[in-house]
Amino acid sequence: MLPLPRAIARPLRYYCAATVYLSTMGFVGSAATFVSLVLNAIGQGYMTNYYVARIFYIVASRVMGVKVRVEGAEYLERDDIDSAGRMKADQTGVTTGPAIVMNNHQSMLDILVVGKTFPRQTTMISKQSIMFTPLGPFMLLAGCIFIDRANPTAARKSLHEGVQTMKRHRLGVWIFPEGTRHQSPTPSMLPLKKGGFHTAVEAQIPIIPVVTENYWWAYRQGVWGFGEDGPNELRVKVLPPIPTAGLTIDDIPELVTRVRDQMLVALREISRDGPAPHADDKTAQLSVGPAPEKSPLPSPPPEEAPKPVEGSAPSESGSNGTEEDEGMVLVGRPE
Repeated sequence: MLPLPRAIARPLRYYCAATVYLSTMGFVGSAATFVSLVLNAIGQGYMTNYYVARIFYIVASRVMGVKVRVEGAEYLERDDIDSAGRMKADQTGVTTGPAIVMNNHQSMLDILVVGKTFPRQTTMISKQSIMFTPLGPFMLLAGCIFIDRANPTAARKSLHEGVQTMKRHRLGVWIFPEGTRHQSPTPSMLPLKKGGFHTAVEAQIPIIPVVTENYWWAYRQGVWGFGEDGPNELRVKVLPPIPTAGLTIDDIPELVTRVRDQMLVALREISRDGPAPHADDKTAQLSVGPAPEKSPLPSPPPEEAPKPVEGSAPSESGSNGTEEDEGMVLVGRPE
């Protein structure tokens, strides 16, 4: 077979990778309902997300040929539960427990990071419409907290009820605090939504930032660069827990600033420039300045967003062809 010109081979490589990745997500998502039924039957329903995440990572990392290398994974470990997620009868000497895990959000590829790092006895917050998708039954059985974004009063009530469930079952929660997916040629983040911080303060549990390197060089619309010119891995750094014990709603703006600043420092530290862009890569012509060193809170203006990739329209949130997900795990279309 004659080699294809790069202008044809690169988009073909991207769409093949996206198709395989989405197919893997669909396959694991279908199996997840069965897994959650079994775990609920033995009283381990809140461990569903952990096992499904690990299954997805094992399958997807091998199929896609992309590994996730994690620094600081020990911060996600808990000593108040055993390996099966059951609460230890003797809590003497326990130093770690549930937490709000906050991860920067770039694309659907982040689900690979979730698969590698998702903690035990942890659930998710998701928009209500996901309940009526093929993932709905699995997420419902896994104890997902569903939020009606169209009804702020109902959303606040759901979050409050979710906090009570978290306290009762000692659950952690994984969220994407930027509220939408954001990709940029340079390491940057959007301002953080405050919902997850309210949850952390109300539940009085720590926040654990999980930072995924900026992988614009490896994956974006029309580009799949893993194994072509760059490495076959993603770098992730888990930061030490940030306590919320004793904090009140008045402390949230400062807490938001502190978390975002720490995440930005780590993001710039672990991100790589990647290989030089090819002449036929039109998306590489985008130019975006670095994110500011400090988040101008309590009322942060949105950061300058990258110009839209040719053929896509910018979202109101300022990210490139994205859609709002209110700080949730969102299984979406390729970008």
